[in-house]
Amino acid sequence: NKIQFSEKYELILGTNDDLSHVIYQNNNILDNLFQFPSEPPLNTSTQYYWKVAAYDSNGEMLGDYSNIGSFTTPSGIIEIEFIFGDDGPWW
Repeated sequence: NKIQFSEKYELILGTNDDLSHVIYQNNNILDNLFQFPSEPPLNTSTQYYWKVAAYDSNGEMLGDYSNIGSFTTPSGIIEIEFIFGDDGPWW
């Protein structure tokens, strides 16, 4: 959810649970929705760790960083199957 009074967000992404090895940092995200860029590429079957912060219009951090979260990228090739029927596409 969008943080009240926030003007931008910061995302820090790393390869270890204390984020001492940062591979990506962006402190100019203007919305609470963000699509990760193609660089740096993320490895398959790899666990990554992240945290975010919100900033107000003066560039001041609103509170603290979030708790550190994690996700694991899928392995192999992701295939998407499109099925079209009488009622339109289903995927």
